[in-house]
Amino acid sequence: MDLGGSGAARLSSTLRARLVRTVIAAVEGGGHLVLYRFLEADVLAAINESNAAPAADGVAVALAEGVLAEESAHGRVLSVRSPPAAPALAVSFARTLLGAIQVTLPDRPSPAWNARETDTNGDYTASYAIVGEREPLNGALALKKTKRPATSSTEQGDWVALTRGESRTTGSAQIDFDLARGTVKEIASDQTVQSMIGDLEVATAKTKLELERTGDRVLDGATLASLLASIAALRDAEPAALNMRTALEGDTAKTNASKHWLGATTLPVIVASLQASEGRAHDRRHFDLFLKLHAFTYLHPEECARVAHLFLTLDPNGSSFQVLVASLGATGSKEAQAALVASLRAGEMSQEAKKHVIATLAMVAFPSDQAESALRSIRDESKAPELAATASLGLGIMAKALASRSPKRATAIVDEAITRALADEHDEARLLADLAVLGNTASPRIQHDMMRWSRASSASVRASAAFGLRLVRTDEAEARLLEVLASDEDPAVRSRVASALSYRDPSARSLQVQRERVAADPDAGVRAALLRNLYAMRDLFPEVLAAIEERRQSDPEASVKRIADGLLGQK
Repeated sequence: MDLGGSGAARLSSTLRARLVRTVIAAVEGGGHLVLYRFLEADVLAAINESNAAPAADGVAVALAEGVLAEESAHGRVLSVRSPPAAPALAVSFARTLLGAIQVTLPDRPSPAWNARETDTNGDYTASYAIVGEREPLNGALALKKTKRPATSSTEQGDWVALTRGESRTTGSAQIDFDLARGTVKEIASDQTVQSMIGDLEVATAKTKLELERTGDRVLDGATLASLLASIAALRDAEPAALNMRTALEGDTAKTNASKHWLGATTLPVIVASLQASEGRAHDRRHFDLFLKLHAFTYLHPEECARVAHLFLTLDPNGSSFQVLVASLGATGSKEAQAALVASLRAGEMSQEAKKHVIATLAMVAFPSDQAESALRSIRDESKAPELAATASLGLGIMAKALASRSPKRATAIVDEAITRALADEHDEARLLADLAVLGNTASPRIQHDMMRWSRASSASVRASAAFGLRLVRTDEAEARLLEVLASDEDPAVRSRVASALSYRDPSARSLQVQRERVAADPDAGVRAALLRNLYAMRDLFPEVLAAIEERRQSDPEASVKRIADGLLGQK
């Protein structure tokens, strides 16, 4: 593995080891807990071309302890538990390798399929294709795996997302997958990943991997019991997603980017620019100002409270206020969040300004306990219904952000929201508000009740419950959405489902049903929404263009024909 970037330390490392994969237990949903140990590890590491033998020795010891991964029934790595005292480099090695060797199988046999996966660089879409013969040779299926971004490249207008970065992957992996054992037999990959923050390259990782399975065995009861006892601490460790980078990795990249953006600019200069931009329409100058203010609050966290005090001098609907609140939200440090919380308690701050601050706190990458408590207090105690509703919705968004980094906190928020919704079942207005909160959480825990509410007698409740399933990444949630799309009698409900499907990763089943319904649905609005969904799938499923062409030629509604014509004109 070779890591380098603009101004960052250069790390070169090599790992040769005997990888032992042990299935420990089954988990809910058909997945498994799997222990990965790297035995007899030979680790070479150099930092800025200097030998780092002591660090390498510590890495080898930690890798022998192993990491505990939860894998889905389809093979995706959902979370990883690492020894609390493991060196950061060991954790990085293990996460990188688990991300590289995961293979996600389709629901049903297919010559090619796409799957949502995660590695240390974040979520991505994995495209698999069977290479050569469709029938497995000697029980092994030859696959080619390539990666593409999970979403399209961030637009410049989405300032906060730009500061969180993205990765660009080139190269592919050749995989022999043993269908009988459900494991990888061989992998050979050579990939390069560029880590970008905005338009700044902060790191480049070049990874070459060769893996070959050499054998397998079934553990006897005594050996397994001993192994389970030795990993008790791992089972108690809090799980984290593969894309949770070590603090060192994240801080180094963000610090380099922030120094680049800020340059020699001082806070008085930034404040003067803010005042000069007040009342002006958003343009490139606002984006540059945002980057400088974000960099300043990131590099000087002690100044966050002083920066937040500027809220009181700005129009909450003006461009300067938006730059200010977005910069603190993008920084997301405990000091930045504390400053935002303090501003909510300022008596002279307007309700409109508080709404923007609440929304910003809800969307920070890792909400603090203080931020969560502040939103809960506003939800329960505010005499302004609009503020209380904004805080309630914000808690749902927080639960989604916390799911990978603090599952216990996320679960508590979700379970509380479910309890409130169940208590409001006979008050439709309150229930609809609760469903909006639940839908923001993206938690599989909401699935059972949302599916039940999607069968309610009220069309409004059915539509809201179905839309609430949009972010629940389970096969059952998708199946229910497709069922509602095909069968609900109310076009408003079907239209809401079409919108929900636009949030989900394309699948072969979703493609099939939406192609059928775009021709068969009696409502022109639903057909138009499905056309847009199909067009968004065009890179993964080029055959959708034929379905859109068919609507352009034969749809009975002129407006739908115009939409199809416009989509095809963008090709």
